[in-house]
This record gives sequence, structure tokens and C-alpha cells, in this order.
Amino acid sequence: MKVVLADLKSDRGFVSKDTVVGGYGSRLDPFSRVTAVMAYFKKFFHDVPSVHMAYVAAILDRAGHDVKWTRGNLIDGDVALVLSSLVDHKHETAWADQMRARGVKVGFMGITASKMPTLFADHCDFILNGEPEAAVIKMAQGEVLNGIVTSEQIDDLDSLPFPRWDLITEDRRGPGIRWFTRPIGGGYPLLASRGCPEFCTYCPHRILAGYRARSIANIADELERLCDQHPRPYVIFRDPLFSEQRDRCLELCDEIAARGLSLTFEAETRLDRLDVDLLNRLYAAGLRATSFGVESLDPATLRNRDGARFRRRINAPSSSIAASSGL
Repeated sequence: MKVVLADLKSDRGFVSKDTVVGGYGSRLDPFSRVTAVMAYFKKFFHDVPSVHMAYVAAILDRAGHDVKWTRGNLIDGDVALVLSSLVDHKHETAWADQMRARGVKVGFMGITASKMPTLFADHCDFILNGEPEAAVIKMAQGEVLNGIVTSEQIDDLDSLPFPRWDLITEDRRGPGIRWFTRPIGGGYPLLASRGCPEFCTYCPHRILAGYRARSIANIADELERLCDQHPRPYVIFRDPLFSEQRDRCLELCDEIAARGLSLTFEAETRLDRLDVDLLNRLYAAGLRATSFGVESLDPATLRNRDGARFRRRINAPSSSIAASSGL
């Protein structure tokens, strides 16, 4: 079976999706010279490949299927899987319509298609509801998918093959020039865990599946593979709370040192899940940047942060903002 994986590049502004804003995506639509320059540089530093697409590619290739990847070209095949987003769904559905007109069966995956299927239902043959890997495994084994397909969470994340970046990216011969912390050409996303152990009512990170963590050995094996394939790779940990479990972070630092891995990475976490000793250990292992959410200092706001009515009224003030760690 020939499967086309489509992570479409937007025809308007710069769009990030997959794990950005929980998977719903973000768009920078230039409206001034300054924003045009920002959008230009984002194409070099923030056009990060889809980690879920890379997992899907690995599953299909392992089962012997022919995997093709596109950012917009129409490629004939038996099935096309499209990464969905909220910010660019009109472009994604228009592309799907063109593929179906060519006789290709089309499915959508991702949190937007899972939670807002009406946006896509008239433009596809099936929608994967949930994390895509379980349903893709069934498809790889020959099951025909139609309609809304429930894709159950995979509890044993170590059972998944490592992401196949070579199947869903253009030729990437190393990390590129490092003008800033993140090199030109971006980096390689890595999920050391899935879901989130917190219970924030406004956050999309925990509504597809529950929290699960990979073993440290499995994470280190993936890092070692990246180091073997690319000189000093730049890794982007996409866990919403990377340092939630301090002991796991220290264990990973020890494993990186024991294997002599040469890499740099960034991570997302909360400031109250960091301390000086942990930061020093992470820096020695390769940490060079962090992103974190900023909460209000108003006690009334904090008391009401889990109230759904309050969230609707003030439009989620705890949205995450990226910041350099200054390490």
C-alpha cells in the first residue's frame, strides 16, 4: 500500500502545528514589516517536523508499506493521512478534496480533527479520533478505516518504533548554523512522555489521552540513534512538563553522560519544577533553552484558575510564552 503523509505548508503566513498549542496550531500572518521579518525567520527556526507524522511513518514502513511525504504537492497513492490544525483547516480540507478527486482515500489525524470532526467530515473518508498510532497500526495490518475511527492510547510507549525523520523531512545534513540557541533548520522533536499529569481545565495537552512516560533507557536509545545519524543534534523535548519528575530528569542526565552523547536540547516546564542543582545537571547534559508559562500574581486569579466560567470570561490568561533560560 502506498500511503501519502501530508504535513501541509500554509499558503498564508507562517503556521506551526502538531504539538504547538496542544496541536491546534498557531499562525503568524504578517501585517507589518516587523511581523514579516518575524515570519521570515520563523521559517528557519520554527518549522519543526511533526513528531506524530514521524511515528506514523515508522509504523507504516516497518509493516512494509510505501511511505511518501508532502508539504503540499499532490501525490498519487492508496491512502493519504493529513495532519489537521484549527488555524489552517480550510487549506487542509481543500487539499484533501483535490486528493479525493484523484481517487485517493483521505483521512485526517490530530487533536483538531479528533475534537472538531465537523470541520473535516465532508472532506475525507475517515478521521482518527485520539493519538494516531493505534489506528495506524491497524491500518498497516490491512484494516480498512472508515468514518470516525477511535484510536486508543498506547500505554506501553516503549513498544513504538522510533520516529523516522528521514521519511517525513527533506535532507537534513546536521543541525545547521547556530546563530541562536535553536539552529537554522530547526531540530528534532522528542516525546519523553505523553499527556500531562496536571489537571488544568483550559489546557489541550491532556484531552486526547492520559499521562504516560517512556522508560529512561528507551529515551536514551532514541537520543543515541539521533547522535549516530546527525552530528550533535538539537533535540526539542515536547513534553508540557519536562521536569515534573525530578528523579527522572536526573536519571536521564546520568544516562546521557554514561553513553557519552553529544547533543543540545530545549524543554518546556514550570518554574516551580526547577532548582539550581537540577538546572546545572541539565545544562551539563545539553540543556540550552527552556519555555514556561507565566501565572498571574493576583490571588483572586489564582483561586479561580480552574474555574471553567472564569476561563471563558478572561480567555485563558495562563497561555504559555516562550523565554530563553539564559543558561
